[in-house]
Formats: sequence, structure tokens, C-alpha cells
Amino acid sequence: MPYSEQTVQSVRPWSKQTFSFTLSRPQDFAFENGEFVTIGLKREGKLVARAYSIVSTADRDYLEFLSIHVPDGPLTSQLVRIRPGDSVWVNSKATGSLTLNHVLPGRTLYM
Repeated sequence: MPYSEQTVQSVRPWSKQTFSFTLSRPQDFAFENGEFVTIGLKREGKLVARAYSIVSTADRDYLEFLSIHVPDGPLTSQLVRIRPGDSVWVNSKATGSLTLNHVLPGRTLYM
């Protein structure tokens, strides 16, 4: 299975609609800063998953994500309720092109 079950370590609300959370990091999970990974929750035997940018740096022993709460969203309406000790499923492969290797040389970089 390309997903592994990880444990919620912390949840931090930033506003009524924005929150961040940290998960345990799979031992062999590698990524570059700027990549994203698919994460999800199992509901009624089905995995509901979406892509999330990883906001923690690659040298951390945890994974951190920032999310907005979409009240009718299939994942975020449930993700907003997670608490430390809960499980979140993380895909084994990170991907994305918002990494330094994909930035072309130039004078000014806007982010």
C-alpha cells in the first residue's frame, strides 16, 4: 500500500478557517523543500485524500501541513476535527515542482 498510517502530534488553530497540524514522519519518507504529498483520512472504509504542501523542512523528524477549513469539503470538513493521537494516512511519495531545482536562473524571484 502506498500510504502509511501516521499519528497526529499537534494541531494549532490560526483563525476560524485556518489551522496547521504536525504528523509523525515515516522513517523512510524523503522529500525536497517545496514538494507536496497526498494525505487522507479513512471514513467508512474509504480513504478520502487530497494533495497538501509540506510546510516543515526536509530535515525535521515530523511533517507539518497548513490547511483551510472548507465546511463542505470532503477532507477538510473532517481534517479540522483531528486531535493529537488520531491517525492520518500519508502517501509514500512526495512530488512537485516548487523546488529550487525547478527555478530557472533570473534576476528576480517572486513568491
